[in-house]
Amino acid sequence: MATVPRLSEDLRATLEAEFPGWRFIVSDKGRYWALRGPLPLSRLNARDAADADTVEELRKELRTLSRRQPEPMFPPICDRSRHMTSSRQDEVRPQDNATAVVRLGTRESQDE
Repeated sequence: MATVPRLSEDLRATLEAEFPGWRFIVSDKGRYWALRGPLPLSRLNARDAADADTVEELRKELRTLSRRQPEPMFPPICDRSRHMTSSRQDEVRPQDNATAVVRLGTRESQDE
């Protein structure tokens, strides 16, 4: 029976320092794995696992993954500050909206 390699604490600490955010294990089949997650929603499509036969192959794979910038799954959230006006009289508050709807309803009923 083949001996399954073990991941020493020193090697694990070295890998975790080299690749922050990743956790490292060796499977019962002797493959080295790097896992991360849960990922934020903006990186949902990014790979969250990598595996290899050797530690050096795993390092190479993780370096490749770290160079890639995943495409965001969703467009960035709108920056509301650029849509705001500087004049306070143009500012719309929720209660103003409610008043406008009531007035509109009243106006429509008067027009009939």
